[in-house]
Amino acid sequence: GEAQKVLRVSVEIPERDWQQAIRNVFPDHPLSPWAEQLKLASDDGAKRLLLPAIERDLRATLTDQADSHAIFVFGANLRGLLTQPPLAGQVVLGLDPGFRTGCKVAVVDSSGKVLETATIYPHPPQKQQRESLAALAALVQRHGVTLISIGNGTASRETEQLVAELIKR
Repeated sequence: GEAQKVLRVSVEIPERDWQQAIRNVFPDHPLSPWAEQLKLASDDGAKRLLLPAIERDLRATLTDQADSHAIFVFGANLRGLLTQPPLAGQVVLGLDPGFRTGCKVAVVDSSGKVLETATIYPHPPQKQQRESLAALAALVQRHGVTLISIGNGTASRETEQLVAELIKR
Protein backbone atom coordinates (compact mmCIF):
# COMPACT_ATOMS: atom_id res chain seq x y z
CA GLY A 1 0.00 0.00 0.00
CA GLU A 2 2.69 2.51 0.91
CA ALA A 3 4.74 1.77 -2.21
CA GLN A 4 1.69 2.63 -4.35
CA LYS A 5 1.14 5.78 -2.25
CA VAL A 6 -2.39 4.73 -1.28
CA LEU A 7 -1.52 3.96 2.33
CA ARG A 8 0.63 5.69 4.92
CA VAL A 9 1.66 4.07 8.18
CA SER A 10 3.43 5.96 10.93
CA VAL A 11 4.34 5.50 14.56
CA GLU A 12 3.17 8.32 16.78
CA ILE A 13 4.51 8.67 20.29
CA PRO A 14 2.87 11.52 22.21
CA GLU A 15 5.38 14.33 22.67
CA ARG A 16 4.94 14.54 26.43
CA ASP A 17 5.73 10.80 26.72
CA TRP A 18 9.04 10.89 24.87
CA GLN A 19 10.00 14.18 26.52
CA GLN A 20 9.32 12.65 29.94
CA ALA A 21 11.40 9.57 29.04
CA ILE A 22 14.32 11.84 28.09
CA ARG A 23 13.92 13.89 31.30
CA ASN A 24 13.98 10.64 33.33
CA VAL A 25 17.37 9.74 31.83
CA PHE A 26 18.72 13.29 31.68
CA PRO A 27 17.05 15.26 34.46
CA ASP A 28 16.73 19.03 34.19
CA HIS A 29 19.11 21.18 36.17
CA PRO A 30 17.10 24.37 36.48
CA LEU A 31 20.01 26.30 38.01
CA SER A 32 22.36 25.46 35.14
CA PRO A 33 23.04 28.31 32.71
CA TRP A 34 22.72 25.75 29.88
CA ALA A 35 19.41 24.21 31.01
CA GLU A 36 17.32 25.73 28.19
CA GLN A 37 19.96 24.94 25.55
CA LEU A 38 20.22 21.31 26.77
CA LYS A 39 16.42 20.94 26.63
CA LEU A 40 16.34 22.32 23.06
CA ALA A 41 19.22 20.04 22.00
CA SER A 42 17.65 16.91 23.51
CA ASP A 43 14.26 17.68 21.93
CA ASP A 44 15.90 18.34 18.55
CA GLY A 45 17.96 15.12 18.76
CA ALA A 46 14.88 13.13 19.67
CA LYS A 47 12.80 14.55 16.80
CA ARG A 48 15.48 14.28 14.10
CA LEU A 49 17.32 11.13 15.16
CA LEU A 50 15.79 9.07 17.94
CA LEU A 51 12.11 8.97 16.94
CA PRO A 52 12.79 8.15 13.24
CA ALA A 53 15.18 5.37 14.36
CA ILE A 54 12.54 3.95 16.70
CA GLU A 55 9.98 4.01 13.87
CA ARG A 56 12.38 2.25 11.47
CA ASP A 57 13.20 -0.45 14.03
CA LEU A 58 9.55 -0.99 14.90
CA ARG A 59 8.54 -1.16 11.22
CA ALA A 60 11.34 -3.65 10.49
CA THR A 61 10.28 -5.84 13.41
CA LEU A 62 6.60 -5.75 12.43
CA THR A 63 7.42 -6.41 8.76
CA ASP A 64 9.52 -9.44 9.73
CA GLN A 65 6.69 -10.74 11.92
CA ALA A 66 4.13 -10.20 9.13
CA ASP A 67 6.38 -11.94 6.59
CA SER A 68 6.91 -14.90 8.92
CA HIS A 69 3.18 -15.19 9.55
CA ALA A 70 2.38 -14.95 5.82
CA ILE A 71 4.90 -17.70 5.05
CA PHE A 72 3.41 -19.88 7.81
CA VAL A 73 -0.15 -19.39 6.50
CA PHE A 74 0.93 -20.01 2.89
CA GLY A 75 2.76 -23.18 3.96
CA ALA A 76 -0.24 -24.45 5.93
CA ASN A 77 -2.57 -23.80 2.98
CA LEU A 78 -0.19 -25.44 0.52
CA ARG A 79 0.34 -28.43 2.81
CA GLY A 80 -3.43 -28.91 2.93
CA LEU A 81 -3.68 -28.82 -0.84
CA LEU A 82 -0.74 -31.12 -1.48
CA THR A 83 -1.74 -33.72 1.10
CA GLN A 84 -5.39 -34.06 0.20
CA PRO A 85 -6.26 -37.39 -1.37
CA PRO A 86 -6.84 -37.54 -5.13
CA LEU A 87 -10.35 -37.84 -6.50
CA ALA A 88 -10.35 -41.61 -6.40
CA GLY A 89 -12.88 -43.28 -8.64
CA GLN A 90 -14.09 -40.04 -10.24
CA VAL A 91 -14.46 -39.34 -13.94
CA VAL A 92 -13.91 -35.60 -14.25
CA LEU A 93 -15.06 -33.19 -16.94
CA GLY A 94 -12.89 -30.08 -16.81
CA LEU A 95 -13.92 -26.79 -18.41
CA ASP A 96 -11.53 -23.94 -19.19
CA PRO A 97 -13.92 -21.02 -19.80
CA GLY A 98 -13.45 -18.50 -22.58
CA PHE A 99 -15.44 -16.09 -24.71
CA ARG A 100 -13.74 -15.52 -28.03
CA THR A 101 -11.73 -18.76 -28.14
CA GLY A 102 -14.49 -20.90 -26.65
CA CYS A 103 -14.48 -23.21 -23.65
CA LYS A 104 -11.93 -26.00 -23.75
CA VAL A 105 -13.32 -29.28 -22.39
CA ALA A 106 -11.47 -32.40 -21.28
CA VAL A 107 -12.74 -35.61 -19.73
CA VAL A 108 -10.30 -37.69 -17.67
CA ASP A 109 -10.88 -41.05 -16.04
CA SER A 110 -10.11 -42.02 -12.44
CA SER A 111 -6.48 -42.78 -13.31
CA GLY A 112 -5.96 -39.38 -14.98
CA LYS A 113 -6.06 -40.69 -18.54
CA VAL A 114 -7.58 -38.22 -21.02
CA LEU A 115 -10.68 -39.79 -22.53
CA GLU A 116 -11.83 -36.98 -24.82
CA THR A 117 -11.34 -33.27 -25.50
CA ALA A 118 -13.51 -30.70 -27.22
CA THR A 119 -14.08 -26.99 -27.63
CA ILE A 120 -17.54 -25.50 -27.22
CA TYR A 121 -18.72 -21.94 -27.95
CA PRO A 122 -21.66 -21.16 -25.65
CA HIS A 123 -20.79 -17.49 -25.04
CA PRO A 124 -20.56 -14.40 -27.25
CA PRO A 125 -19.56 -13.85 -29.97
CA GLN A 126 -20.61 -17.33 -31.22
CA LYS A 127 -23.48 -17.94 -28.71
CA GLN A 128 -23.89 -21.62 -29.55
CA GLN A 129 -25.49 -22.41 -26.20
CA ARG A 130 -27.88 -25.15 -27.33
CA GLU A 131 -25.15 -26.99 -29.26
CA SER A 132 -22.74 -26.58 -26.34
CA LEU A 133 -25.24 -28.02 -23.86
CA ALA A 134 -25.85 -30.98 -26.18
CA ALA A 135 -22.10 -31.60 -26.53
CA LEU A 136 -21.57 -31.49 -22.75
CA ALA A 137 -24.54 -33.78 -22.13
CA ALA A 138 -23.15 -36.27 -24.66
CA LEU A 139 -19.70 -36.23 -22.99
CA VAL A 140 -21.23 -36.74 -19.54
CA GLN A 141 -23.33 -39.65 -20.74
CA ARG A 142 -20.68 -41.27 -22.96
CA HIS A 143 -17.98 -41.30 -20.26
CA GLY A 144 -20.07 -41.52 -17.07
CA VAL A 145 -18.81 -38.18 -15.74
CA THR A 146 -19.22 -37.93 -11.95
CA LEU A 147 -17.57 -34.56 -11.32
CA ILE A 148 -17.41 -31.27 -13.25
CA SER A 149 -14.65 -28.75 -12.59
CA ILE A 150 -14.71 -25.19 -13.94
CA GLY A 151 -11.60 -23.04 -14.19
CA ASN A 152 -11.70 -19.44 -13.03
CA GLY A 153 -11.03 -16.39 -15.12
CA THR A 154 -12.76 -14.93 -18.14
CA ALA A 155 -16.28 -16.30 -18.73
CA SER A 156 -16.20 -18.48 -15.61
CA ARG A 157 -19.51 -17.16 -14.22
CA GLU A 158 -21.24 -17.65 -17.55
CA THR A 159 -19.79 -21.16 -17.76
CA GLU A 160 -21.08 -21.92 -14.24
CA GLN A 161 -24.55 -20.93 -15.44
CA LEU A 162 -24.17 -23.23 -18.44
CA VAL A 163 -23.20 -26.16 -16.19
CA ALA A 164 -26.09 -25.37 -13.82
CA GLU A 165 -28.42 -25.60 -16.82
CA LEU A 166 -26.81 -28.93 -17.79
CA ILE A 167 -27.32 -30.31 -14.27
CA LYS A 168 -30.99 -29.24 -14.24
CA ARG A 169 -31.64 -31.41 -17.32
